[in-house]
Amino acid sequence: MGASRSSWGAVAPTVAARTTAVVYDRSGLGRSPADPAPRTLSRLAGDLVDVLARLGLIRPAVNRLAAHLPEPAATAMRAEDGTVAAVRTHHAELTSHVDDLRRLRDETPALPDVPVTVISGLVPSRIERRRRPDLVEVSGRAVGRGR
Repeated sequence: MGASRSSWGAVAPTVAARTTAVVYDRSGLGRSPADPAPRTLSRLAGDLVDVLARLGLIRPAVNRLAAHLPEPAATAMRAEDGTVAAVRTHHAELTSHVDDLRRLRDETPALPDVPVTVISGLVPSRIERRRRPDLVEVSGRAVGRGR
């Protein structure tokens, strides 16, 4: 925290000799321009996701997921979901969606009495595993209350 990529100067070459290594400067450090937004953990994670997307390191995960889809969905996923813009959007959604769903559950607006069907996958992806219990708990309560 609070140091540039140069602080890893003794470690990075050793790691790079064994595997792919990426060393970067977060916004406002080293050679990266400053970010006017507060440097919260969410923003730091966003910086990392941005670097990974720009380097194409998100693409293998997208390709693995697309391999399980029928055409033309697989081709569309490969073309659309590994882009920098898509990864930024995905990260932005994930940073607050569980809290937003809890707030919606706890502060439910007046809704008309209409039937609702919730469709959800049964097997979470590796990326979803940590958030899935929270999503199920939040959606289950909302559905159980007739919302």
